[in-house]
Amino acid sequence: MHHPPRFALPADPSTPVILLAGGTGISPFRSFILERARQPNAGPTWLLLGVRTREHLHYRTELQQLVREGKLRLEVAFSRDDAEVRKVQALQGVQRITVRPGEKRRVDELVLDDRIGGDLLRLLRGTTTSPPAQVYVCGHARFARSAHASLKRLLMQAERGDDATRRAAAERTLQKLAAEGRYLFEVFTDNRSWARDRTPLDVSQVVEHNDTEHGYWMVIDGSVYDVTELLELHPGGRSVLRGYTGMDATQGYMRVHEGRTEVDAMRGMFEIGKLRALDFEGVRGTVEYDGVAQTVALAALHRAWVKLTYLVVEMQNALVADHSLQLGRTTRDEPLEPRSPYRWQRAIETHQRFLHAYLDPLSGPALSDVQLMTCGLLGDPRQASALQLRLDAVRDSENARLGDAAPHELHERLEALIEDSVPPGEAAWEGLEQAVLALEELDRGLLRDLKSTLTEALRAFERHTARTLDDAGETLISVLDSVIVLIEEYHRTVRWRLTKSGLLPATIPPPRPSSSQVMLKSVVSTSLWHMVEDLDRKVVLLRRSAAPVETIHDLVEQNEMVIQSMRPEHTEWGIVVDMRQAPSRNDPEFEGAMRKLRGSVNHFKRVALLVNSATGMLQVNRLSRDEGARTTWATQSEDAALRFAAGMA
Repeated sequence: MHHPPRFALPADPSTPVILLAGGTGISPFRSFILERARQPNAGPTWLLLGVRTREHLHYRTELQQLVREGKLRLEVAFSRDDAEVRKVQALQGVQRITVRPGEKRRVDELVLDDRIGGDLLRLLRGTTTSPPAQVYVCGHARFARSAHASLKRLLMQAERGDDATRRAAAERTLQKLAAEGRYLFEVFTDNRSWARDRTPLDVSQVVEHNDTEHGYWMVIDGSVYDVTELLELHPGGRSVLRGYTGMDATQGYMRVHEGRTEVDAMRGMFEIGKLRALDFEGVRGTVEYDGVAQTVALAALHRAWVKLTYLVVEMQNALVADHSLQLGRTTRDEPLEPRSPYRWQRAIETHQRFLHAYLDPLSGPALSDVQLMTCGLLGDPRQASALQLRLDAVRDSENARLGDAAPHELHERLEALIEDSVPPGEAAWEGLEQAVLALEELDRGLLRDLKSTLTEALRAFERHTARTLDDAGETLISVLDSVIVLIEEYHRTVRWRLTKSGLLPATIPPPRPSSSQVMLKSVVSTSLWHMVEDLDRKVVLLRRSAAPVETIHDLVEQNEMVIQSMRPEHTEWGIVVDMRQAPSRNDPEFEGAMRKLRGSVNHFKRVALLVNSATGMLQVNRLSRDEGARTTWATQSEDAALRFAAGMA
C-alpha cells in the first residue's frame, strides 16, 4: 500500500471526518482516529467499517474505548456473518459496543440506511457552527467503487426531479467535494484482483466511448476503464483525461504516472474489463513493398486498422478540445454570445489545422499503408494501386483545392469586418458566421462517419479472427472504398457551403504533392527485413517481417545486408526497429546471430524497439542492459517510437 500525499487529516481539527473503510483499509484510519482523540477541539469522527466476520473486527478494544469516551461513532457491516454491532447504554450513561446476532450487510447498505444516511448528509453539508465534513475512503478498489456509488445514491435521495436530474446533481456535489480536497481515496489491489475473470471487451467497443452520449472509456495495459465519472474528479482536469478516451492511453498514462503505485491501485475503481486478444493462428501472407515480397502477419494488418481508427478517435478528441475553447470566455467580461472576433479567428485557425494536421495525415500514409497491406494479403495488389489513384484524385480535385483556400478567404473577410468596426452579430457578419459554423459541423461529421466506417472493419476482424481474409475480405475493401467516398463527399459539401455563404475562393490553388511523394527512401528489402529512411525526420525504420528464419546462415546474410546499408551519418539519426511480426525465438544460436546487428543498431543516436507485449519490453531492457545500450527504449506504440527516434520525446 502506498499513501497518497494528500491523504491526511484536515488542518482544522473542528472539521468532521467520515471514514469509510473496507477490511484492512482501517489501518491508516487507526492513526487518524487516535490523533483526533488527542485533539481537544476535534469535530465528530465517524467510522463506517466493512469486514467479513466478527473475527475480522480488529482493534475492537481500542475502538470500544473511543466509543465509550464519545470520541468516535462506529458503524460496522459484516458481509459474511449474521451479526451486527450495537451500542449499549451502560451505568452512568456510558456507551459500550457489543456484537449481537443480525443480518449480513455491506458498507454501502450502511450509507443508505435511514438511521445513518440523514446524519451523513447533515455532516456533509455543515452547519452554522460546524464546517462541512471531509470524506475518506480506504480499501480494495472494488470496495472504493462500491462506497463511491453508495455516496452518490445517498446524495441523489436528497435531490428533487427525475433520475437524470438527481444523478447529475449528486455527481456535481461529489465533484465539488473532490475539487475542494474534501473527498479523498487510498486504494489498493492484490494479485487476486488481476487473476479473477474479467469481462472481455473489443477495440470496436472502446472506440465508441469518447463522448457524452456513450460515456468515456480508455485502455491501459490491456485493461479497459470507464472513466466517465473520473473526468470531473481527475486532479489534472477534465480535458487532460478526455483526450485519451476511446483509445489506448497506456503511453500517456506511463509518461505521467509511472511508478505511482497509489494511482495504479485507484485505476481498479474504474476497471470494467480487459481488451480481448484476437487469435489469428499465425496466419500470414505476402505483401509487395517497393517490388520486393515481404511476409506480413494477419495480426499486423489488424494492428494497422486499429492504429488508423485510434488516429481518428484521437483527432475527434482534439477537435472537441479546440471547439470547446471557442465556446468559452477568453476574458473575464467577454459575453458568450455573440462570439468575439478573436474567437471567430480561433475557429478559422481550427478549421485550417483540421485540413492540414488532421485530414492530410488521414488521407496520406496512414490510409495508404492499410490499403497496401489489406489488398496485398487478399492477393490483389492492383486494387491497392486503384484505391491510391482514387485517393490522390480526391486530394487533387478542384473541390479539395478550393477547400484548402477557404481559410485564407475567411481570414480576409474577418479582417475586413474588424477594420470596418462592424460589431459581431450585425447582418454583415452573417455570411462568415454561417460558413464557419457549417465547417465546424462538417469537420466533426467527417471524423464521426470515418470512425463509424472503420469500426465495421474492426468488427470483421473480431468476428472472423483467423478467417478474416477468407470470410470478410470484401468487407475490408468496402470499408476502404467508403473512406474515400466520405472524404470526397466532405470536399464537395464544403464547396457547396462556401458557395451558399458567398465565400467561395475566386482562385483555385494548384494541385498539392501526391501522398505518395513523401520523403521516404527504401534502402533494403529482403524476406526478413525492410529498411526505409525517413529523410525529413532523419529516422531509419527497420521492420522485421513475419517470415520464419529458414537457416542461421540465411539470417546472418540478411542481417549483413542491413548492416552494410548503415551510413556514418546515421550516428546522428534515430532508428525504429519494429519486431512486432517476428516469430518468437531466443535460442543461443539465434541470439548469437543477432548480436552483431544489435550492436550496429546501437550506433544510432536513439533506438526505439517496437514490441508486442510487456514481456517483450522486459526482454529488450535485459538485452540492452547486458550489451550496454544506453539509448534504447522499448515500447508498444508506433507513434511514440517514431517521436522518440526523431528526438521529439
